[in-house]
Amino acid sequence: MRARLHMCFWLLLLPMLGCAPNHAWRDVLDAKCPGDPRCDRAVIERHPAFDLAFVEFTERGNVFDRNRMQAVLDHVKALARQEKGGGVLAVVFVHGWKHNASPDDKNVKSFREWLPKAARLSPRRVVGIYIGWRGLSLDLGPLANVSYWDRKAVAHEVGKGGATEFLLRLEQVLQGQPQLVIGHSFGGAIVLTALNEVLLERVIAAPEGKSCEPGCQECFKTRPFGHGVVLLNPAIEANEVLQLKELVSQRCFAPSQSRLMHVISSDADRATNKAFRMGQWLGVSLRWSETTFERKFGDKSITLDESDLDTITVGNFKPYQTGQLTVPEKAGAAWDYKTCVASTDCLAPEDKPRHIPARRHEPLAFIHTNAAFIADHNDIFNNNVAAYLAAIVHESRHLRILSGIPEPPIPPPCKKGESFDFGACLSHFRGVLDPKSP
Repeated sequence: MRARLHMCFWLLLLPMLGCAPNHAWRDVLDAKCPGDPRCDRAVIERHPAFDLAFVEFTERGNVFDRNRMQAVLDHVKALARQEKGGGVLAVVFVHGWKHNASPDDKNVKSFREWLPKAARLSPRRVVGIYIGWRGLSLDLGPLANVSYWDRKAVAHEVGKGGATEFLLRLEQVLQGQPQLVIGHSFGGAIVLTALNEVLLERVIAAPEGKSCEPGCQECFKTRPFGHGVVLLNPAIEANEVLQLKELVSQRCFAPSQSRLMHVISSDADRATNKAFRMGQWLGVSLRWSETTFERKFGDKSITLDESDLDTITVGNFKPYQTGQLTVPEKAGAAWDYKTCVASTDCLAPEDKPRHIPARRHEPLAFIHTNAAFIADHNDIFNNNVAAYLAAIVHESRHLRILSGIPEPPIPPPCKKGESFDFGACLSHFRGVLDPKSP
């Protein structure tokens, strides 16, 4: 009995001993970096080729300091309004579990090292904006895994809080200049929670037009959010995007429709393929009474299981999948892309009956890929991802041109006649970053 009490005492004490601080890491307005010793505390790091800014939120989703957030927005606005310099490209990154905005954080360092790649691919001044939150609560090595359920709940709180305000205000100050919003792991949960209702409203409010495809009564064109929302190996359940996916699947969209969201998940990501399912089963399926229900999409009837919707991530849920991107293991071999738009070619035979049909020009992309593209859960700052993000921006620019919005011409490799060639554009930017790549 005494041994059990002793063990319980240490189990209660360990989290307190290893508790990571709950405060903002950035308290100096700006600094010229590298060189300025205040760079590790700067809200805005001014580098020669790019800028890196930080906006930090409490566990309840409140921004730590509104003046610092306003300083970031003012900085982006000033760059966007400059007559010389070509404007700005804003890249928002929301980190995931076991990370924060501390100067020693691996995501902070990786994002800072990744931004020069974006600067090489963009004629505009690049501003990276790092959204910080207390993703690391227990600094106890492997024992930090017990914070899964707690940190997932906090991610949803941050998404429901000030993150929505900041993203909407950033979109407003940019006035159409390029903006990407990227969420990784639980950061994907923050982004989706912050923007889900915004995206739903934009789909619902989209004006009706003339029929653009056979079998369509109306053709819609939804206003996108910036130039793209991207979830990389997101740790959020498929149920959280079901309403948006269903609504989109019931409509036809114009050929000039821009993407609302890209979800990219790697088959090599064990964290979302395996660990997430176990965590959700313990945290949700054992507590909730789940059921099945029917949905009809055109002539196809599909049974959806809430247990699957609650335990499988949005990027690994086969009914949502719109494409399979396979990168060759051998250098020089061609990349293979199989589409599930107007087909089920990207799916294994056992997954085809439950697949929600995807029409052409749909604004949601759910892409599965392999280890050669994203090697594991955290391999998101590589050249493949950088090239994919560049292709997203240029595809959006191409569609804006089709809509009559003035934009600089896109690189010739990205076009095939009057159409945008996403695969060729991806390969082009991959080659720019690494001339030896396939």
